[in-house]
Amino acid sequence: MFNCCYNLTSFNVDLSSLIDGSGMFESCTTLTAFSSELSSLTDGDYMFAYCSNLTSFNSDLSSLTDGGDMFNSCHNLTSFTSDLSSLTNGAYMFSQCTNLTSFASNLSSLTNGYSMFFDCKLNKESV
Repeated sequence: MFNCCYNLTSFNVDLSSLIDGSGMFESCTTLTAFSSELSSLTDGDYMFAYCSNLTSFNSDLSSLTDGGDMFNSCHNLTSFTSDLSSLTNGAYMFSQCTNLTSFASNLSSLTNGYSMFFDCKLNKESV
C-alpha cells in the first residue's frame, strides 16, 4: 500500500480493521513515527522492514501471529513496547535493529524466534 513511499514521515490513521499488513510500509525510509490502532492485525510480515529512520512505534499488536521480518533493519528504533501475546512467528522480526536496546512484551505464544533479535543491543532488563 505505501511500499517505498519516500516522502512519508509519520502515520496516524485508524487501522483497527486491518488483518494483513504484509509489506505495507516496507522501505519507507523517511518514516520516523507510527501511531495507529492495529488490534486486528494478524500478519505483519515485512510491514515496516527497512524503515531505517523509524524511531517511534505506538500500537496494539495483541492479535499479531506472524511478525516475520516486521521491523527488520529499522536501525533507529531504540525501544519497543507492545502486546505480542499472540505472536507465534517472530523470525527476523527485529533483526538488524542495531540500536534496539529496550524490549518489553509478552512472548508466551512464540514458537519461532529464529534470529528475532539478531544484531540488536538489548539491555539486561529486556532479556
